[in-house]
Amino acid sequence: MRKSAKKTVAVVECTPIERMGLEIMLNSWPRGRLLFSARDGLEYEALCAEHGVPELVVMELDLPNRDGWELLEWMK
Repeated sequence: MRKSAKKTVAVVECTPIERMGLEIMLNSWPRGRLLFSARDGLEYEALCAEHGVPELVVMELDLPNRDGWELLEWMK
């Protein structure tokens, strides 16, 4: 079996303790690499411009400033 490259992952979660828990879990995932984490949709957009677009996003839908539904539309 061919060993594939790690997938880049971003977390978008407004609650700090939950965001930290997801970061810890994803940092230990052997098939992925945490690219960045954001508090809301606006920060996610800014971090995408800075670090590039991740291949996978773990996201809460009920976010401040720009919620997850709006962010999904932006991702299209």
